[in-house]
Parts: sequence; structure tokens; C-alpha cells
Amino acid sequence: MEPSNFEKELECNRQAYERLEDEIRREYTGQWVALAGRKIVAASPDVDAIYAAVAELEPMPDFFVIFAADGVPLFPHGPDNLVFEREIAVNCKAWKAIREQVRRDYSGQYVAMAHGRIIASGPGFDEVVAEVKRLQPAQDYWVFPADQEPMFQPFYA
Repeated sequence: MEPSNFEKELECNRQAYERLEDEIRREYTGQWVALAGRKIVAASPDVDAIYAAVAELEPMPDFFVIFAADGVPLFPHGPDNLVFEREIAVNCKAWKAIREQVRRDYSGQYVAMAHGRIIASGPGFDEVVAEVKRLQPAQDYWVFPADQEPMFQPFYA
């Protein structure tokens, strides 16, 4: 069976990491690094900046990985991991655009964010989670107090 684009790109990026490993450790210590298209596409001590940079890539790559430069990237075993990574990138980019409006409109509440938008809100964490679980189809989401920064965590570390 012919490998998918995802599998081809995954293997090319594994090889690129092996080729670039020494440079990454030397040049980017203490930073997060994004690898896509067989090259380093972003590096920063701020992981949210990395996700935002990846979200700006045109076209969006079939595969990318974000990892700590002094760590080892965990390459995924299927496209579901990439979907999650893309969701983080989309939400990081969107949050910068809607942050002030969310803080103003939902002050004192919890909000759920998915696909770059607020999908639920309520007075408490449990209420918001319950509201999101009623939505169809099921989706990856983040729940956080509207007055605070969301913790978009890296999937690979």
C-alpha cells in the first residue's frame, strides 16, 4: 500500500531532525522549535509563539512537530496527533485576536475554546465541560477562566 502524504512527510521530517539535531541543540537551547517541511520553521522560548507561527504557515503542512530544543521530538504514529497540534495552533492564533473581547464579554466566567472560537461559557468549570460534552460532534477543547491566559500546552515535549 502506498504511504499517505502524512506518512511521507513524517519520515522526511524524522530524517531532517537527525540531520539538524546538533544544530538545534547548539543554536536553540532553552527554546521551543517547530520542524516542518524538512526544516526549522520557528524557534522561540515562548511555546505559544511557536504555535502561532505554525498557524501562519501557508499552506498548512501535512506534518509538523514542536519540541524543546534540548529534548527529543516524539514523532506521532498517526494523523490524530497532527489534528491536535493544528487545533492548538489555530487556538493560539485566534486567542490573540479575541482575548480582549472574551475578557470583556465573559468576565468572571469560564469559557471553552475550540476551532479558534468560544464554544461554551458558564459560571464554573464543571458546567462548561458538561455543556461542551453535549455538543456534537465531540471535539478537542480547552476550558479556562476568561480573565486568565489559556494554557495551550505542547503535545510533544
